[in-house]
Amino acid sequence: MPFKAVKLYSPAGNADKLLNLTGQPDINSALTVLVQTLIRDSRFNHSVMVLRLYSPEEEYGGIYLFGDFPPEETERVSRLAAHILYTAENSRFIGYRKAEELAVLLADKLIRKYGREKLNSFEFRPVPRGGYIVCALLLYALGRVQASAAGSRPLMLVDDAVFSGHRILQTIESLGLTEKTREVSVAVLAAPEELCTEEAAGRQGFSIIAAEEYEDSGPEIFGRDYPIWKDRWEKKTAEKVLWTGYPEALVFAWSEPESIFINGVSGELEAGFRLYPPERCFRNRFEGNSENQFQIHGDSSFPWNAAPGVVAARLDENRIVVADFTAPHTEDSTDCFLLEGTAADMWDMLLRTDSIRGAAQRLSDLYDVDSDEILLDLENFARSLKKQGLLLNE
Repeated sequence: MPFKAVKLYSPAGNADKLLNLTGQPDINSALTVLVQTLIRDSRFNHSVMVLRLYSPEEEYGGIYLFGDFPPEETERVSRLAAHILYTAENSRFIGYRKAEELAVLLADKLIRKYGREKLNSFEFRPVPRGGYIVCALLLYALGRVQASAAGSRPLMLVDDAVFSGHRILQTIESLGLTEKTREVSVAVLAAPEELCTEEAAGRQGFSIIAAEEYEDSGPEIFGRDYPIWKDRWEKKTAEKVLWTGYPEALVFAWSEPESIFINGVSGELEAGFRLYPPERCFRNRFEGNSENQFQIHGDSSFPWNAAPGVVAARLDENRIVVADFTAPHTEDSTDCFLLEGTAADMWDMLLRTDSIRGAAQRLSDLYDVDSDEILLDLENFARSLKKQGLLLNE
């Protein structure tokens, strides 16, 4: 099976969105931070991730993944590319300052719904783990100091957001609660608007009060195919949920909510990918392996460079693979050229030396052969790759 290269993400046309996601001041810093976040995922341990530096003149700058991808992995990588693009375009980051504002708004909604006297009778219980942060903010906004107490008093479960509602149902079940044993309400910073109605409260057996109510994004994303997607999802997931929809892509300063997708090849549910850098999202500091490495490929001050649209990755000491994204019928993925042994070293030396004669001398030292002899081979090699449109000599 030939090695393939896949374009995971390009900032062309949406650079501002990338800067917003990463919190970085320029595109290449933002791409670097995004790569550093992605590479922490152990699913990339057997592939090579490459950052091609971006410039306004170089439309092929972005993040690329090289590997020997079986069908399931190809599907996973395809979903990752779509996930990065969607998150960069649509995610909304809620920092601590915004969370404070939403907690005040949520407190006002609770006071209007229940009145202060009844609110004072509630036991407030946070849903682990983001609920602890929101519960503390909410109690301050309400002027309360008590978070929980034993007894049969009305219970207010507090969380950062409701997406499917699985975590809320899981918490209620773990507490052994029913409508008959105890009155339950749920307070969150954000939830689907469909779960916040009186009709939904009657169906669920409890009210959900949200500082902000968001719309289902599914119709906009899937169009007329949305019912098919919902039906497939409902049949696949075994979790108890309140809502099957496509939630707003919310990310909090303390947590990037987990996402799940169906691998179209294996048919299995898989965990999504974390995209927000650990510096912005506290939970992500403790996820994955921060020691994983990536490669940087970009224009340099040396005269020989990879041509626009050409990206290379070193697989090991003996092999380099080269992908040409300008080739016909190539958009987001392509097969690679494999350079082995001397050919791989020739490519490497050409791109890291200030002259072709200097590259020949370095190869001469490496292989202990005459530099004039290897110079001829190197010139032929460079001429051939330049003719194929893989190398430029400036």
